Amino acid sequence: MLDKIRTAIVAPQGLIAYRKDRLFKAFFYVFLFALVMALVPALDASLRSDLTPSERSLVRENYTRPEADCAIVEATLVCDGEATRHSVLRGIAARQTLTGLDVTLDSRSAFDPSGYDRMRIHLVIHDETAYMVVMGTVISEKALADYGLDLSELNFTYDEENPRAFYDDFMVFLDQSLQPARGFFMWLNLFSAVVGNFLLFNVFVLLNAFLTRMRIPQVPFKQMYVMMAYAATMLFVVMIFHELFSVVYNISFFLFIVALFLAFRQMNRLSMELFRRIYRQ
Repeated sequence: MLDKIRTAIVAPQGLIAYRKDRLFKAFFYVFLFALVMALVPALDASLRSDLTPSERSLVRENYTRPEADCAIVEATLVCDGEATRHSVLRGIAARQTLTGLDVTLDSRSAFDPSGYDRMRIHLVIHDETAYMVVMGTVISEKALADYGLDLSELNFTYDEENPRAFYDDFMVFLDQSLQPARGFFMWLNLFSAVVGNFLLFNVFVLLNAFLTRMRIPQVPFKQMYVMMAYAATMLFVVMIFHELFSVVYNISFFLFIVALFLAFRQMNRLSMELFRRIYRQ
């Protein structure tokens, strides 16, 4: 594999020697790069103990006060009026790929996790407990009394003239609620990122293989895919480093575009070598 990486970066025209590799090897080659690229954000999300500033801003912008007065009183959720569910947050992106996190206050007498949307992730506060619900199943739960004295009295229908005190406590509440399920979210993030990266990489490879074969129909599509999968190594490396440095630094978009251009140039060198060998006579 190291020979293929070296050849793809230094002399991509030499990848013609690997054109008869089994398709499985090419898929596995692309998969490994998809996995490496997914490790960076997944580990970053799992190792962080608090919400990021951008996530905190999203919470403030999307928080909706419940229609009824709801508060945690002596470590118990209490809501005035009819017993029902109150959605205070919907679709907040927490831990990077948790794009469907909902926060719900459930004042009904019985808690039924199967009644929540299976395509979303729910933090449900019911009676004396906060539940994390995924696909209708409780993956973690925490007693409200375990959140500490400062959070045992939390008014969700806060004073609009002084919202800062509420949001400070609510952010701590969200941080502590996500902690027990951190391991689960790490694997969920990793799986979704690997699948997404693998599909994205294959779009690049298939598109380039298709366009190149239109110019050189003598090469079987299977062989073309294998060669283009290896030739896309520079592209994979560029995207992995972009993912890495975007977590640590704010990498320039211009530099990223330049790097992408160089990556596609490597793939074009292979195409030109194929064209030269077939039509040189």
